[in-house]
Amino acid sequence: MSTLEQMRKSPAVADFCEPLPRLIDAGTADLSRGFRRLGELAGTGQKEPVTLGFHIEGDTARYWRLRVGPDGPRLTEEPPDDVKAPRPDVEVFTGEQTWREIAEGTLAPITAIIAGRMRFRGDVAAARRVVRLLRP
Repeated sequence: MSTLEQMRKSPAVADFCEPLPRLIDAGTADLSRGFRRLGELAGTGQKEPVTLGFHIEGDTARYWRLRVGPDGPRLTEEPPDDVKAPRPDVEVFTGEQTWREIAEGTLAPITAIIAGRMRFRGDVAAARRVVRLLRP
C-alpha cells in the first residue's frame, strides 16, 4: 500500500489527499484571485472564524492572510515579515509554482507536502473544516 493510499485512510489527513476545486484558471497571473476564490467557496459556512496565512516564495516573498467565518471572508496581503500580527490558525509555506498547481486543481496538498514542496503548521482540524467547505 502506497503512502498516499495509507493517508487516504487517515481521518486526520484524508481531506488533503485530493486536489482542491479549481480556484484559478491555468496561466492566471494574479495569485490573489485564488485566495479570494478560496474565501468565496468557504463563504460563511465556518461557524468559528479561522485565519489562514499563506507564505508564497517566488521572485519575491509574499504573504496573504485570509479570515473565513460567519461574517464572510476577509483577505489582506501583508508584508511577509510582519511580526506584529497574531499568528494565524493555519499557515502554509510554499513556492509560487506549487501554489499555482494547487489553486489550478492539479496538485493535491498532501502530494505537495510529501514531495517537500509545501510545509504546513497550525491547527489541522481548522484546516480540515475549511477544506471541507470547498468541496460540494
